[in-house]
Amino acid sequence: MTTFTGFCFICTLLVSLTFASRTAIYHMDVEMGKSIDLTCGNFTNKDILHVIWEIEPYVGNSCRLAKSKKDPPEDSCKDRRQVKSKIGRNNTEEQFYLHIPELEFKYEGIYKCEVVYNGGAWKEHLYLNATVSPSIYTNVERLSDGTVKLVCQASNGKPAANISWTTGDDSTQKNSADFNGTISVKSWIIIPANASLEDIFCKVEHKTWNRTQSRNFTVPEHKGPDSWIFWIAIPGVILLICLIIATSFYFIRKHLSHFRNCTKATMPAPTPPAVAIPSKITEVDELEPYASYVERVNSIYNSSAELCNV
Repeated sequence: MTTFTGFCFICTLLVSLTFASRTAIYHMDVEMGKSIDLTCGNFTNKDILHVIWEIEPYVGNSCRLAKSKKDPPEDSCKDRRQVKSKIGRNNTEEQFYLHIPELEFKYEGIYKCEVVYNGGAWKEHLYLNATVSPSIYTNVERLSDGTVKLVCQASNGKPAANISWTTGDDSTQKNSADFNGTISVKSWIIIPANASLEDIFCKVEHKTWNRTQSRNFTVPEHKGPDSWIFWIAIPGVILLICLIIATSFYFIRKHLSHFRNCTKATMPAPTPPAVAIPSKITEVDELEPYASYVERVNSIYNSSAELCNV
């Protein structure tokens, strides 16, 4: 009888300890930029002795937030996250919660909370992840061998998007990490030049969407040398060449004429004819024709020199 009583006591103790301290594990995906409030269990403040949040970010150092009825609040995170109190559903009892305004990538991580209340303790491990909806882009490229390349891209998404084709699994895919922590997925297929695109679609799935998004394609018209760009570019090039030639002839002619004027101007002036030196008794009126001739020659020489210096 004593053995049976002891066995029952041990079983009761184990059950009590199991329910007194339990750990729940959750995963939460929240859209980037939204505010969230994290609660630890469903306890009111009158039952809680203290609540502790141990935060282990995926990138960076760990920090701690705590609030107690007896001790001052603790905050080693030093950011916008903080433990607050709010009125519960019955509007009479307050409840502690962790407030995160405008979720950012740096707030992602494991949030470990512990609540100590009058009847025991409660622990939770919450894996918090930010999500970003991707942007879809399509492109059609005609290759040199005549085939057509269809490209479907889901850019700047988190987590990575899933791209599939109605043609099957003959596609090529490449994932690349973006600088802001998102992921871009690029998928493409090669089809014959004369293939029909009526039944070819790319389908993009993402965690933030309720349904799959599809995109179709249109092959651009093939433009050879008879395109409008060719007929505009060729006359333009010809006109430009004609302008260059005409301008060159104009400047050559102008500078050649200028050079000829300078050559003539630099030639030595003709020697004036010898004139007998008049005697002292020669009248002043007889010297005036010679002086006038020398003055005209000098003025012509000076004008030509000025023209060359321009």
